[in-house]
Amino acid sequence: MKKILIVDAFGLIFRAYYALIRNPLTTSKGQPTSAIFGFWKMLFKAFKEINPQETIIALDSPHKSFRKEMYEDYKANRQEAPEDLKEQIVAIVEMIKNCGVPFLEQPGLEADDIISYLSQTLSKEENQIYILSSDKDLAQLVNSKVCMALPQKGVQELSFLDTEKVFEKFKVYPHQIADYLALIGDTSDNVPGVLGVGPKTAEKLLSQWQSLDNIYQNLPHITPASLQEKLKNNQEKAFLSKKLVELNQEYPQLSFSAKQGV
Repeated sequence: MKKILIVDAFGLIFRAYYALIRNPLTTSKGQPTSAIFGFWKMLFKAFKEINPQETIIALDSPHKSFRKEMYEDYKANRQEAPEDLKEQIVAIVEMIKNCGVPFLEQPGLEADDIISYLSQTLSKEENQIYILSSDKDLAQLVNSKVCMALPQKGVQELSFLDTEKVFEKFKVYPHQIADYLALIGDTSDNVPGVLGVGPKTAEKLLSQWQSLDNIYQNLPHITPASLQEKLKNNQEKAFLSKKLVELNQEYPQLSFSAKQGV
């Protein structure tokens, strides 16, 4: 079985920058390098521990995401990247496009969508897929042939999430992650969720009813009455939130032909 590593480039870049922000790295001329150093450190750590036969790097599109068209406030709470990070992003993307590792980007799609497409397509064959990312949205892709390589302790270590580890971490299974996030929302992406429903309540609801659809089909049976009311009042937001976070979709506009760096 061939090992394939799929890299969430921008997820790693931002993690590296903020993991090292207290002790930023610079060149002798004062140019910032924390994100650059951290990104490549995590990538080489994955190369060493996983030893993949193939690697593909997924890049976020600079164009407007289809999620933004669906919900104008999607990621509206995010502040603009600091200037010292912006210049490092430019440098890292340039390095990626010239390092010889295949990469994919697609207008209107986020890296998560590309990773979803790749993991679902490639796992149909005799491949073991490793997703290098700390993005919880990607946990919904985990199955017997797809696991996450999760950066830990800043940029120092990796842990691996299979189906049982996802349950251990979130108390729901991978196929329930989108429903879980639809209930609790996601402040990092400004996904609304159901006002007043937190992780513990979402865990209980999904343990009992299994899915968001089943929860709403059985709304009259849900107790206490206050929770039933919260769900009823936020039904539209709950299903919108699921559309914003779910990744188990086909993307016919994405041609599976990674660009090869020179």
